[in-house]
Amino acid sequence: MPSAWILICVLAGVGPGDVGPSDFVRLMDGLHGEVRDVSFVFEGWLRGVPPGRSIQEDMREGVSGRVGERTYQGGYAFRSDGATRLDCYIDYINDNKEFKSFSTHQVMVILDHQLSRVDELPERRDARPTVGPGGPGMLNRPFSPERICYFWFLQTLKDPASWRYQCLGWEEIGGHRCLKIQLDEGPGLPDRMADRPTVRYWIDLERGGHPLQVEFRRGDRPRMRTGDIELERLPGPGGRERWFPVHGVTYIYPVLGPGYVDRPVAYETYQVLQGTVRVNQGLPDAYFTLGWKGAIPENAALAARRKGFRKPLRRSDAQGIKQHLEEALAEADEQSRALEASSPARETWSGTSIWQVGFAAAGLIVLIGVGAWRWKFR
Repeated sequence: MPSAWILICVLAGVGPGDVGPSDFVRLMDGLHGEVRDVSFVFEGWLRGVPPGRSIQEDMREGVSGRVGERTYQGGYAFRSDGATRLDCYIDYINDNKEFKSFSTHQVMVILDHQLSRVDELPERRDARPTVGPGGPGMLNRPFSPERICYFWFLQTLKDPASWRYQCLGWEEIGGHRCLKIQLDEGPGLPDRMADRPTVRYWIDLERGGHPLQVEFRRGDRPRMRTGDIELERLPGPGGRERWFPVHGVTYIYPVLGPGYVDRPVAYETYQVLQGTVRVNQGLPDAYFTLGWKGAIPENAALAARRKGFRKPLRRSDAQGIKQHLEEALAEADEQSRALEASSPARETWSGTSIWQVGFAAAGLIVLIGVGAWRWKFR
């Protein structure tokens, strides 16, 4: 019986030997064309490897909370035209002496070749978005599942030849026969380059056409390798199951230079959370904007964190101080009415009550004055 990868090649009109640029596009269209959009919740951690310790040993420890560790959880969505949303909460573990531990909320969206981004801290709400050019692959970065989930690459690469596409044959990864290809990191690079930046992909055609290993290289040396990618069968379009990447590890090598050694010095893990993958929801353009207020991929833990970051802060401008005072006076008035209602009979104002009102009025005048001074000299 012919192997599944041979059948896939035959159905796509591709010979099972050398797969050319146009052949590759036809293969990917056949394997991924029915996925119009996909979203899921993910989590992971990033940290360096202590001297004398192997990555495998360090990884078995799991999330440790040690200094230098970065843990994260978030939601991700991609649409086949390249629109992307990455919504991630990151915890930075520091020594709390020289540097304090802190958390950030990053939201990045790509729509119509434009990347918009905003970074929030729990104690700040005045972060201003940044806007610039962007497209598929811009979110292939730390704290992003794009390093194991390659829809952004497989569905948008329409001219592999401009990326200096090469078919390097077939190779087994973890017992699975994979198509091995190489491309430049970007299109239109010069013909001759020292330490040419390239990317190699080992793609499992039998199980959905997903990479099982990806390697970023400078010349002949790797600078980053994503491997240990695990695939699971999950519900897909039309109720049919399809293979989906749910776990992987990126191994990070030292910066190229005189001290370069061929071994990773840090790593980052990724995990897609069970039961969170959604396919073909019909995500609108507005979903891929910073102003989107509707539902996004999240679980209970993410929803709780979102509330913490959205908790309103006290304003310090003149209008804000006036608003706080009005709220405080309204609350005091409500308490006063409650006390009066609970008293057996109304009494005339005492000297203490008069002094309380006087102090409140004085406080109001001082606070309004401070607010006006801040507003004038801000």
